[in-house]
Amino acid sequence: MLALFPLDNRQVNYARFAQSDEKIGGASAALSLCGIALNFLHPYIDRRYTYWYANIYKEGNTIEQIYNFSLSGDIRFSRFKLYLTKGQYYLKITSANHSNSTYTFNISTPENNKPEKLNKTSLSLGKGEAMSIIASGGFGGYKWRTSDSKIATVDQKGVVRAVGNGTAWVTAKWNNGIERSCKVTVKNAPSKVTLTKGIVTIGVGESFSLDSGVNSGAASANRTYRSSNSNIVKMTKTTWTGVFKGVAPGVAYVTVRTYNHKESTCKVTVKAAPTSVTISKKNLTMKVGQTATLSCSVPSNAGCATRTYRTSNSAVVIMTKTNWTGKFKAMKPGTAYVTVRTYNGKESTCKVTVVK
Repeated sequence: MLALFPLDNRQVNYARFAQSDEKIGGASAALSLCGIALNFLHPYIDRRYTYWYANIYKEGNTIEQIYNFSLSGDIRFSRFKLYLTKGQYYLKITSANHSNSTYTFNISTPENNKPEKLNKTSLSLGKGEAMSIIASGGFGGYKWRTSDSKIATVDQKGVVRAVGNGTAWVTAKWNNGIERSCKVTVKNAPSKVTLTKGIVTIGVGESFSLDSGVNSGAASANRTYRSSNSNIVKMTKTTWTGVFKGVAPGVAYVTVRTYNHKESTCKVTVKAAPTSVTISKKNLTMKVGQTATLSCSVPSNAGCATRTYRTSNSAVVIMTKTNWTGKFKAMKPGTAYVTVRTYNGKESTCKVTVVK
C-alpha cells in the first residue's frame, strides 16, 4: 500500500490520511519558495523496525526521485528541511510494516526560509569589547567577514571584537548570495560610567528603571546591572537598562558595570506601598493660555517614584508633562479634572476651571 500526494506550498495543514494508491488533490501548484519543511507524525510502535519510507519526486520529462527518508517505529515526530527550486513535486509514503497504521504529515515553511536579516544594523563598541550579532533566515547557511580587521574582527559565530578606533562593516553572506551588513563603530574604552540617578525611593511592588552613560568619546555596548540585596530590590532586567522592583522595606544598591569593569551605584530605599496620595491643589481657576503645575505627596512611611497625571478633558486642559509633577495648559473655557495616580492605583484629583 502506498500514498501519493501533491506537494503544494499553499496547503500547509493536511489531515490524517489512510494509505491508498490514489493520487490525492489533483495537480500540484508551482513551488515558489526556496525551502519547505515536511513534518511527519505517527504513534510509537516498535523501535526495531522501519515502518514507512518517505520519497520526494520532481516532475519533469520524467518523474525523478530526489529525496528518500526512512521512519522507524520509535520516531514519533520527524522534520525534514528541504531545499527545492521552483517546480512541481510529489510526496510518496510507502508502508514497510503494519499497513493499517496511520500517520499525519504537514508542510510548513522552515525558520531558515524566512528573509535574511541581522538583529543589528549598527553597533558601537569600546576598544577591547566583544558582542554577538545574530543572523537569521535564508537557507543553506552563511559566512561572516569584516571590511577591516584592524578595527573589528568577526568569527564564524558572529562574535564581533573591537580592535581599534574607527568604523568597519561586518557582513554575513548566505549561500544563496544575499548579504546583510552591520556598521561597527569602535571608540575608546570608557574611563567611567554614570547612572541617571544616584538615589531613588520606591514602594513595595513598584518597578523602576535606570539608564547609564559613559564619558564622551567612549562606548560600552555591554552594561550589566545587579542588586546588592535581592530580598529588598530584585532586578527584572539586567542588560543595557536596569529594571528593578521593590520587594520589601529596606535599603539596597543597584550597580551598573561596563565590559571593562567601570561601575556606578544608585542607593535604593524601599518603603511601604502608599495607602493614599494627596494632590497639591484641589481647586484651580485659570485663564485660557495659562499654564500650571501640580505636585503630590504620599504618607511619610510610603514610597512612590512613579506618579502619573492625566486630564479628563484635553479640549479644556491639555497635559504637557505627566510624570512626577503634572504640568498642563488651559485651552478653552470649561471644566476639567487633573488626576494624579500612584503605581498601585491610589488617586487624587484637582478641579480646574478655565475662564476667558
